[in-house]
Amino acid sequence: MLQAPQRYREAAAGQVTLITDPAPAPDGPPGPLDQDPHGSAFGHGRHCQPPPRPVLSLLMSRRLPLRPRIKTWLVAGEEFLMGPRYVRLLEEIDRHGSISQACREVGLSYRTCLNRLRQMERVLGAPVVITTRGGASGGGARVTAEAREIIGLYRGWRLEVERLSDEAFRRIRKLGTTP
Repeated sequence: MLQAPQRYREAAAGQVTLITDPAPAPDGPPGPLDQDPHGSAFGHGRHCQPPPRPVLSLLMSRRLPLRPRIKTWLVAGEEFLMGPRYVRLLEEIDRHGSISQACREVGLSYRTCLNRLRQMERVLGAPVVITTRGGASGGGARVTAEAREIIGLYRGWRLEVERLSDEAFRRIRKLGTTP
C-alpha cells in the first residue's frame, strides 16, 4: 500500500503549521527546454524559483480566513448592461440629483460616466437618466422609473447570489471536499 510522504501525513493530522511546501525538484537535471538564455532552470531568470505548493492542513485547519467573492453583472441579450459600479453610479445620481456629483462619489470621470449612461440607454433602448439644463433652478438629473426597477432587480439578485455562495462555501469547506 502506498503511503503519503511523512510531511503530508503530519499535515493532514494537523501536526504541521507550515504554510507552504516547496515544489519537488524535477526528475533529473534540467534539459534544454528547462533552461533560459541566462542559464537558470524553469525559464524565469536567475532569481526565480518554482511557486510554492499549499499544504493541505492550511485549509483543513481553517486558520486561513477565506471568503468567497463573486463578480456579477447584467447583460441584455449578449451586451453588457451594468455591474455593481454602474448600479452605484445610478444610485448616486438618484441620491444627489447630479451626474457630476455622482461621478465624484464613484471615482469615475464625467466623460466615462456619460459614455456608460449612453451605453446603458443604447442597450436598453430607453433612457436611464432624465436631465434638465442649468439656469435659475440649477438643473439636475434623475433616474427613470425603469432604471430604478433594474437597480432593485440587480440588488435583490446580488444579495441572493451572495447568500447562496456563502452558504455553499461554508458547506464545502466544512466537508473538506467539493460536491
